Amino acid sequence: MPMFNRRSRFGWWACLHVLAALAISLGCASPRPRASATATSQPDYPFKTLSAAWRAARFDPTARGSAFFVATSDIHYPTGADWLPKIIDEVNAIQPRPRFFLISGDLILSASIGPGRRPDAKALAAARAEYQACGRDLARLSPAIPFKCVLGNHDTYPDEADHALFRKVWPGRPVYESVDCAGARFLLLNGGSFGTIDDEQLAWAKRQLAPVPRSQTVIVVVHQPSGGILSERGVGRAVTELLADFTGEAWMICGHAHRNAVSSIRLPHTALIRTIITTGNGTMWGSERPGYWVWCLRDGRVVARIFRRLDRGYRIDRPPIRDNARPLPQPFAGRDDLLWAMIVGLNDKPFRVKTDAIDYGDAWIKMNDLVFRLPLAQAGGKAARLAVLGELDSADPDTPIRVMVSADNATWKELTLPRAEQKIYTFDLPAELLAAKELFVRITGNVKANGLVAGMALCK
Repeated sequence: MPMFNRRSRFGWWACLHVLAALAISLGCASPRPRASATATSQPDYPFKTLSAAWRAARFDPTARGSAFFVATSDIHYPTGADWLPKIIDEVNAIQPRPRFFLISGDLILSASIGPGRRPDAKALAAARAEYQACGRDLARLSPAIPFKCVLGNHDTYPDEADHALFRKVWPGRPVYESVDCAGARFLLLNGGSFGTIDDEQLAWAKRQLAPVPRSQTVIVVVHQPSGGILSERGVGRAVTELLADFTGEAWMICGHAHRNAVSSIRLPHTALIRTIITTGNGTMWGSERPGYWVWCLRDGRVVARIFRRLDRGYRIDRPPIRDNARPLPQPFAGRDDLLWAMIVGLNDKPFRVKTDAIDYGDAWIKMNDLVFRLPLAQAGGKAARLAVLGELDSADPDTPIRVMVSADNATWKELTLPRAEQKIYTFDLPAELLAAKELFVRITGNVKANGLVAGMALCK
């Protein structure tokens, strides 16, 4: 998320969504875009009409084998009430009709106002009202244009049973589904609050792809972009597993970051083109907003992507570069000194001692007091260093994040915070602790300190 120091990301992340309700525009940090819309350059919108953009892209929506759909994201009711109707009115006027209209998550704001946050009764009532208002405006959409959506982190909350809030307002709408359009298979996935795809959904998705030829185009829609090693890693793991055998075009449409960006992720037999699309809400933080995308398909291939910025015009996005694809980073990957590792959200539960922090699914954030017990004995007496995956540099110099170690969970020795490399802080362990069977690791801070822990490892 773009413009502030990444080390303070999660503190800002929580604050931004509170301020968003007041319609304050702020910056955010996200993967750096390769396409024309960057944080430092203002893109041109040379086409006044969609028809002119189609002609320039050499796309005929009426031709046999051709189709298109419209996509936007992060509407965030209640602040989106002035913007979604404008987009819908434009979509209704497009001729021929789009195959469907898509919102890639965060229709509302209040189901979970910040990372790991659970709503109280007042917030639940607000979330229901936001869903209802969004639904009333979506009723403006032509009956000839199906509406599709995926859930974002603000549309649900941690531990919500069967997405009861969403289903109460829209009981007939699925929280994930499969769609075919112009020879491409779409998977609309639900990343929930933490950017994870649960086992039931993953098994369903595999069944949807089972009959699809390996060379066919697959387009995955999910709110969280994933791609990092600190949090929301589950989406990336699931998508790369689902597409491991595919050789055709693979695309991913995401929201969450409130800007437009394109990157390539290396898969075993193809490249996954990850596209992040900006918010359709002009009062939200972000860049190149408000707007929506027109995706153009022909004979099962994506042949053009056209961005419409409201009241500005249209631009044609560059074709993606596939030969610079990079694999998704993995926690502690490539370390030849690794003896034992614990990854939050995967295998950390048996090692938790105290978790006075916010659970963000695959990371702990805003750590007031976080204690883990690591099995030094399993390292065979070879462990000499501790590695912590996360963000431990405090956003506030008056509230530092402290890292301490102990052999008995009683007598603590504070460690000096080293400089992080690839989001990993590597500490030399005190000599007097090396012979212990267990190593207790304590990390403290407070709300101002922010911070994040996604994993720990014992190293040579």
